[in-house]
Amino acid sequence: MPSFPHILLGLTSGRIRFRQIRNAASAQLKLVVSAACALLLLSGCITETGLRSVNPSNQQDEVTRLLLKLTDRPEGSRSLGGYTPAVNRLIEIGDPSLCQTLDFMLAPDEETRQHALRVISGVTMEMYGFKFGRGWPSAEDERSWKDFWKSMGDLRSNDPVDQRAEKVYRWKRWLMARRQ
Repeated sequence: MPSFPHILLGLTSGRIRFRQIRNAASAQLKLVVSAACALLLLSGCITETGLRSVNPSNQQDEVTRLLLKLTDRPEGSRSLGGYTPAVNRLIEIGDPSLCQTLDFMLAPDEETRQHALRVISGVTMEMYGFKFGRGWPSAEDERSWKDFWKSMGDLRSNDPVDQRAEKVYRWKRWLMARRQ
């Protein structure tokens, strides 16, 4: 049975068709994947045949590979606050990593959601001026980001799945509006 990340990435790449989801083993996984599919379709990130061209850059393949390693840590190390090498690189990539990363907020396991949240918050914090290793340029920039985060639903990894799905949909609409 493929894992949640592999199913989501298969859907967005067109390698898995929606009818194949019916063969998923667990009812919970079917529910989560069905919700993810509905969000992806409604947000316009995918069509019935695969990924829509919302991220035409060459970085899409790298984003896909990194998301498959979202929670991986180098041997003998530990993740400091949910920051793995994949999380750090996805934050460096920035905006092009957001659409696919948002899908991982619907993953069944908390650790994956926490790492996805680090990417989403890290990317958007940098949009408001935050620099890792230096911090915020001003208290006003930090306040602006916090207001933005609240306006987007205050996304959290431990929210119930229905609330997370609603918030992910809000984020997807915001992304699509920015890219038009």
